[in-house]
Amino acid sequence: MRRIALAFLALTALAALTAPAAASVMAYQCHFPQSRDRDWVQPLIFFGHDTRSGRVVISDAGILHFNEGQPAEGRVEVTGAEITVHWQVRMRGAFNMRVLMTYRARIDRRTGQVTVLALGRGQGIRQERRGQCEMRELS
Repeated sequence: MRRIALAFLALTALAALTAPAAASVMAYQCHFPQSRDRDWVQPLIFFGHDTRSGRVVISDAGILHFNEGQPAEGRVEVTGAEITVHWQVRMRGAFNMRVLMTYRARIDRRTGQVTVLALGRGQGIRQERRGQCEMRELS
């Protein structure tokens, strides 16, 4: 049920990306089998990339929890067959400490393989996870 709700919220966020004109939006639903719900890199992350405007939204359970139910916006770089997405989220960690998490995801658009790096600024937090993305053009 949680995954369905997350997917619905992510698709709702994508609606904000699509302009009335025919925009091309790519959706990446990425699974990280080594991750757990309390990890800095969540087991399921959704990326929505409007290839015309360059806008990108990112959604996972952690982002929705700490960002008032809203996906995060990031910046994207496209180089050949690879897309790199950068974003930040203010979160709370152990002992209720505040931490600004900085993320970078690299997705190989040929194979769907993804690597996400999470860094906690000033907290010594570093977590890297590898996974697989399902890719789909939405418009």
